[in-house]
Amino acid sequence: MATQVRTEDLDNEELISQFRQITGESAADCLEMAGKAINKRNLVCLLHNTIIYANEVGQPGEQLTETMQSGSAAIVNDNQTRGASTSAHERETEKNNKKDKNIHEDEILSRIADLEKATESVESLKDKALHAPDNCGNLFVPELEFDCNFNPVHAENNKRKHPIWTTLGGDNIPSHNVHMELEDIDERIQYLDNIKNSSAYVKKRKNVKMMLEQFLQKIPGSPTFLSITPHDIKRFLVWKDRFGKTTVHSYKCKQLGITGDSTCKCPKRLAAASVRNIIQHLVDILELEGRGRAYDEYCGVGNPAASVQIKGYLKCVQEEQAKAHILPKQAKPFFLTKLETISKFISRELGRSDLTLKERFVLIRDQALFKLQFFAGDRASDIAITLLQEVKYLRKKDGFAFNHTFGKTLRGNGKTNTFVIKCCPNETICPVRGLERYFAEAKRLGIDMSSGYLFRMVTESGRVINEPMSYSSIYERLKCYLITLGIDEGETPHSLRAGCAVHMCFSNAAHDVHDLMNHVGWATESSAKYYSRYDTLLDASNTAVRLAQSSERAKEIEIMFHEKANFGELPSITTE
Repeated sequence: MATQVRTEDLDNEELISQFRQITGESAADCLEMAGKAINKRNLVCLLHNTIIYANEVGQPGEQLTETMQSGSAAIVNDNQTRGASTSAHERETEKNNKKDKNIHEDEILSRIADLEKATESVESLKDKALHAPDNCGNLFVPELEFDCNFNPVHAENNKRKHPIWTTLGGDNIPSHNVHMELEDIDERIQYLDNIKNSSAYVKKRKNVKMMLEQFLQKIPGSPTFLSITPHDIKRFLVWKDRFGKTTVHSYKCKQLGITGDSTCKCPKRLAAASVRNIIQHLVDILELEGRGRAYDEYCGVGNPAASVQIKGYLKCVQEEQAKAHILPKQAKPFFLTKLETISKFISRELGRSDLTLKERFVLIRDQALFKLQFFAGDRASDIAITLLQEVKYLRKKDGFAFNHTFGKTLRGNGKTNTFVIKCCPNETICPVRGLERYFAEAKRLGIDMSSGYLFRMVTESGRVINEPMSYSSIYERLKCYLITLGIDEGETPHSLRAGCAVHMCFSNAAHDVHDLMNHVGWATESSAKYYSRYDTLLDASNTAVRLAQSSERAKEIEIMFHEKANFGELPSITTE
């Protein structure tokens, strides 16, 4: 060791080397066990305390000294203190060794005994780690601070007191626990992926992707998702257009403006809204393939489905269909008169003595479902996934309260759809009595109605399973009743939602559009007005009446215009 060398003048490698010469251990390992970073400050502090400790219980016959100069430790070379010549130093050392032999032997034996008490074998540590309990993550791990009382041996002993201890790398969890946790994590990820992939939007997107792949393979050059151009996208859209069901009439066609099926030879196209949805799917598909969401027209790179050419194509389709008087398709309203007709038919059928248990349950379920959907104004798909746990009786038991937290537009974004249904004077169509009848009949048939889905599927064998009804099942049941009774006019399950909105408007059940929004669950006024025809049927009708009545004041209105509104006929200030 150099004479009078300041520890702060040594670099990291020299500090580590001096520490290894004194202890035979790695300075990095000791700092890691103490939870300290490997830097010069900590290395100086470690070497400083090691010298102090070595002077107290170090190797017999070897004396290390430390002097403080301006707050820094200086290492004193033993060769300075031993004398001018090597021979004199050796004689002095031999003399001191003989003198202190007995004393040092006692110190060595005492030190060995202390180490035997404080040290555990490696095999014992491994055995403890393997059999450590799973909940040992809360073990206390001492935080070692570098102060004047720092002791590297105590740090080693503190580490050995705990089979599972913390280092700079984080908590060391047994490998078998990591394996089990990873399995649970992967299972959770797979479950969430299945939820995402089972959504209707993802299924439609996969279908569009499959059709696009098939189309690209048949066109010249067989472009891929990475080489497809806006022109290829337009070709695909035109090809898809051939499978549309919307008749685009020419201005000469006599059936122009007539909704429904037509007998003319005008071409059938995809509706403009369908074209817009397909373009949105294409943008998402190509984004997942690494094409981004924007398109650079100058460089010709990016997402071709988001290019100006495709936006222009959509605009042309919209204008073409506007000229053909094609309006957005709306569900035909389903009115209470038809609900009453279906309810009476079901009541007559339930009186038959030859009904099977399966047929009886289906009839009871259907009448409750249709009544509830009409008076709730909810989507059929949302009614189908209603849980029994969310259906609550009102205080007087004269109605039910529902609180939807999940549905087509409710996706965990903090929004809910809460609505109430009350008893009707006409018990034939009363939704409260219909639900109560359904509950009573289900319990009588031995069906557990304490939890699960409110409206359940029935298998071909007649077994009621705790699975929700699909939209297609509800559609088929409604059509069955309408066709059987000869009153089918193209209604669908969505017609009950539209019928509720129209009924609320014309019965004054809704004082304004906000009442409609609150009850039915629309988030925007435009949706409420679109389904209820609020502006067209209510406001426009009132306006037309007032305009017709104003014809009696025709002369008065003309005079008022000339006196107050015709700016050109008013006298100028400069006129004398």
